[in-house]
Amino acid sequence: MICDQYGCHVMQRLVENTSVDIIDAEIGQIVKDNLMDIARHNYGNRVVQRILEYEKLHNISDIYVRRCFMAVQHSPQNNNTKL
Repeated sequence: MICDQYGCHVMQRLVENTSVDIIDAEIGQIVKDNLMDIARHNYGNRVVQRILEYEKLHNISDIYVRRCFMAVQHSPQNNNTKL
């Protein structure tokens, strides 16, 4: 649903209008476990942006920054290996 064209709109409204604890309990682990894939998706990235904007998942900013940093460190431009 997060990466669906229409589902992402529903998820964005849910993020905007639901408490941090409910969001974290219901979709938190799914998002955290698949954060980079969701963030790279055309529609999923909108949900991640909304979660970051509204600070709706515990520690999500830290997780996102760490994973982005790790992705850059392991990018082909840095060490000539494929991801």
